Amino acid sequence: MLAIDFYDTAEVLRRYLEQFCGRELLEEDDAIYGPQGPEVKRRFYGSPRTADFDRTVFRRIVRDFDLDPQARTTWFVEGDTEEAYIGRIAEHLHIDLDRAGVEIMNLRGLGGLASDRLTELLERFKREEVFPFISIDSDAQEEHLRCLRNYAKNGLLPIGFRVWCPDFEMCNFSLEELAKVANRMAADASFTTGITANEIEQEMNRGGQSARKAIEKLWAKHLFYPRMGAEWGKALADWASGNPCPTGYADSEGNRPINALLLRLLRGQLSSYWETVKHFTVDSDGDLVIKE
Repeated sequence: MLAIDFYDTAEVLRRYLEQFCGRELLEEDDAIYGPQGPEVKRRFYGSPRTADFDRTVFRRIVRDFDLDPQARTTWFVEGDTEEAYIGRIAEHLHIDLDRAGVEIMNLRGLGGLASDRLTELLERFKREEVFPFISIDSDAQEEHLRCLRNYAKNGLLPIGFRVWCPDFEMCNFSLEELAKVANRMAADASFTTGITANEIEQEMNRGGQSARKAIEKLWAKHLFYPRMGAEWGKALADWASGNPCPTGYADSEGNRPINALLLRLLRGQLSSYWETVKHFTVDSDGDLVIKE
């Protein structure tokens, strides 16, 4: 306690000399390090002084000691399928997203992608140094991509974005896999459908529609009418958990793109926001690249 009293007394004297006598002195914990102390603080926390009631610096210190309860990464997904998939695959991987500091937010479609509400939320995340990430289907909508690029250009998506082209299912699963998942869902509900990859492809070509819509139409021919959304996402996650990713979809470590993305975003809990912004930028495809 005596040491703490001496520390407090020294700080009172230092602040008095700085405020009323125009002296600029080292902070108390820098007394044993000399001039290099402030430089170390600048490198780790972005400021040479850490006791001046700067909320941004306080936040960085708390995070450095792993004491910040706030989610470090917020992942915006397009709809129920993606949200349910991520939640279920995290269970299979024994990952507690809350403890891992990753929050999933459902955009519930793309109508709010350019809304003032989302913009204000991204701006708040920037002030609080939280990593936001957005993943959506392309839906052949160029304005969606322009919107994401503008967010990134303005520093509101500091670790990038992902556009599934043409959609989430086709970027992560083969038609053969989608057919098997569709048949498994039907069988679990006591329906026999026997959908094949060729049938899905023919239905897609016939109507110029997504694989998800094609499967819904094929289900309807067998009088099976499930709700495509959360249950579909969980079924896809259950399949992905028990089956290897086909060649052509997997990354160098054999992960599906959506799983690789989850593993990447988990690193936000251990990453420095301001160091990331200082050294990296986002290209037109939404990828994080080193600044020249």
